Amino acid sequence: MPQAIPTSTPDPSGFDPYTRISPAFDSLSDAKAHYGELDGGVYQIEVPEDWNGDLVIYFKGSNRFSRDLLVESPPLRSHFISQGYAWAATSYNTNLPISGDEARQAALLWDHFAQEFGRPGRTFAVADSAGGDGALVAMDEYPDRFDGALVACGVAGVLPSFDLSADLLAAGAYAAGVTQAEFDAGPLQDVVENRIVAVIERDPEVRGRFLAIWEQLSGGVRPFFVEGYQMRQDIWSLAIDDTRLNLSDNVGRVYDLGDAGIDDDDFNRLAIRVSRDPAKVGDPGDPTGSIDGPVILLHTTGDGIAPLSYAKLTAEQIQGQGKGDLLRVRVLENAYHCGFDYEDGIDAFDTLVRWVSHGEKPLPPYSASVPVYADDISVAQ
Repeated sequence: MPQAIPTSTPDPSGFDPYTRISPAFDSLSDAKAHYGELDGGVYQIEVPEDWNGDLVIYFKGSNRFSRDLLVESPPLRSHFISQGYAWAATSYNTNLPISGDEARQAALLWDHFAQEFGRPGRTFAVADSAGGDGALVAMDEYPDRFDGALVACGVAGVLPSFDLSADLLAAGAYAAGVTQAEFDAGPLQDVVENRIVAVIERDPEVRGRFLAIWEQLSGGVRPFFVEGYQMRQDIWSLAIDDTRLNLSDNVGRVYDLGDAGIDDDDFNRLAIRVSRDPAKVGDPGDPTGSIDGPVILLHTTGDGIAPLSYAKLTAEQIQGQGKGDLLRVRVLENAYHCGFDYEDGIDAFDTLVRWVSHGEKPLPPYSASVPVYADDISVAQ
């Protein structure tokens, strides 16, 4: 029998209660729709008439600033149904990023599905963006339910995503010549928007220095990095919010700027530092890399909101746990967050199915110009 699941953790945000948006939806012509409420959230399930016995649980991206709880159907929904897979998705009971709770609620959804339709033969976790860390935790914490995971444009955990905001501010402040004293004097939004971002935008020398630093901190030299940054400059707003709420932290971090052309000692001496209030974050239950089934990471080189550094960190965690043989990474060259077309997703999912079901492991090596599967993306330059 699957292991027991702990009780739900309350939403610690202190905001007004969430509004659960109706999960009712129309099924595809050759399937049946099921939906309802579960553990404080809402869910959707779609089962094809010719069900093959396997299940996909979809981990959606972030809806962090909304007070509405809603389900999102998986982008590959039509493919799942046409191939005989049932799928299920939950809104979760909070929009706060809590990796462990996302995994726990997905496991509860698995239990509900098993009670209603019978235990699935195999279950695949499929995740986009901020759902990626939940899927990775599910592979670690609930191996009796999840057999493999496809994580597209995924984050590497709640804390790494917050701390990347600190890295962004450190890179920008150093490039623009903003000192710790000036940064601390604030107001925060004014300093970031007028003393950092505005200077980066109007001064080519400052902009070049910032981009060289940020490229190294966000994943290394790679195609479409600049284009990705230009499309997702709202990362500055996220950095302001994360810092204002005392979620980010880079105290004690020793930066290695690689080929940025900046002296590491000088940067580490002058870089602004921000600290996290542990009470604001708690223990999000982030991924550790201890997985027990195959994982495929699908990422793009220029992603400006979930940069390549997330995929590298996830790969390092998995390899550090001695589980590198269970990991494959595919990196596609474009500038978009989750910039995969439908066929990319189908190829990655079908590859995962063959790996889990038939042991057909996709092979390395990685090539920066030809996107193929690899177990090590450290050479993605």
